[in-house]
Amino acid sequence: MVSLVRWSLVRDNPLVVVLLAGFVGGRLAVWFREPVFPTPDSPSYRGGDGLTLADVLSFGGHAPRLWGTPLFYAIFPGDGARALAQWTVGTLAWSVLAVVLYAQLRSTSTRVVAAAAVLVLGLLPEVTNWDFAIMSESLSISLGVAVLALLIWFLRSERWPALVALTITAFWWTFVRPEIRLMVGFLILVLASYAVLRKARRRGVVVAAAVLVVAVGWVTAITPVMDRTYAARAWNGLSLTEATFVYRLRHQIMPNHEVMAVYQRELGMPDCPAAERIAKVRAWETSQFFRAYLSCPDMVAWGQQNAGSSGYRFALADPSLYARETLRVLPASLSGEVNRGSAVLPEAVERAVFPPQRVVLDTLAGGYLSALVVAAVAGAFRRRKVLVYTSLGVFVASVVSIFAELMYSAGDYVRFGIQEAVFIRLAIVLTAIAAIDALIGRLRNEAPARALPEPATAAALPEPATAAALPEPVEPSEPAETTD
Repeated sequence: MVSLVRWSLVRDNPLVVVLLAGFVGGRLAVWFREPVFPTPDSPSYRGGDGLTLADVLSFGGHAPRLWGTPLFYAIFPGDGARALAQWTVGTLAWSVLAVVLYAQLRSTSTRVVAAAAVLVLGLLPEVTNWDFAIMSESLSISLGVAVLALLIWFLRSERWPALVALTITAFWWTFVRPEIRLMVGFLILVLASYAVLRKARRRGVVVAAAVLVVAVGWVTAITPVMDRTYAARAWNGLSLTEATFVYRLRHQIMPNHEVMAVYQRELGMPDCPAAERIAKVRAWETSQFFRAYLSCPDMVAWGQQNAGSSGYRFALADPSLYARETLRVLPASLSGEVNRGSAVLPEAVERAVFPPQRVVLDTLAGGYLSALVVAAVAGAFRRRKVLVYTSLGVFVASVVSIFAELMYSAGDYVRFGIQEAVFIRLAIVLTAIAAIDALIGRLRNEAPARALPEPATAAALPEPATAAALPEPVEPSEPAETTD
């Protein structure tokens, strides 16, 4: 009953309708002004340039990419329709998250702040631009936002439609990008913990967790096949793991003599003078670098054996240097920097949410720690525990995921880390609104207590009988958050 009442707040309150209308209007403005842009990687997702649908869509790994994005693209006839479909999924995902938060919070002012904050984030170019790229980033962001919304809805309502929708969406999300497995793994832990701690929907939660375990296992099982398929179709004959290592060689290893020394001294990597000469220049020269790499047989042989393990072996060989190098590229990964394109909000709003690289780490860390401190003082860990602990899970999962990615990827850091950059900001929003809502509720309950009159003294009472009839003053208190 409480859950139905909460949803009626959305139905009967025009504020959220106005916010959603403004959000959709802003997204439409972006749609009519932002061009669709395919990239050199686009054919590996939707075919073209000699690749058929059968070449890019395989459930067993016989394609260069996981099937989540190619299957979605196969439904639509062209890139324009695909971009519109991505735009639609993104618009729905952000709207659902805003509505879920609006429905679950208690204070009207916090509901409005929460919905507005989420919808503003969904209107920024760092989110909207990816809807027009014919790659996997748009679905990675949008499905992740939808999973977050459905998880909060289920944890607060324990309703089976939320659990079913969560499982289906998370399953699909797992097959969009290989690194999403880490985040889905955190979701599995949440569901497993829920099944242990609570009785409601326990069987359904166990089934949902099992389905997602199958999804993670499926991705893990087909990744080696996908790696070999990529190699068979690549012009350079390198697997995806080897090609990724060559990018790291070009952008992280060879340009830094300290890192290069560790790889050669500790990991046994041979010399490749032709590649080293190119690595000294600032231009990317990607094709030339790959050809130089292939001209060194010893280096190629070493890469075949060590490409998949060199990242963590470097971390073990020199943890201090590895940490410095990771922190050097981390700001680019979390900055979300894109061309402003068809921005519909003031640049000041964008810079507040996605600050420049030089301050992004301090801003995100400081913002999240500040929100946690306020949440603790306000009692949000008890009163709004679903939001606070969900925020902690999202933040930790995003940090673990971005560090794991940086152990293997290199080059286009903004693209590789965009989903983590968005989710970390969502984690800050969740904690902040939980703190605000708990604080408002606490102040609201303390106000009547302060307004109660002082108990009358015995001398002031007209008769003992009247004194006996006076009710004892009751100290109101806000109950801890319970599952609706």
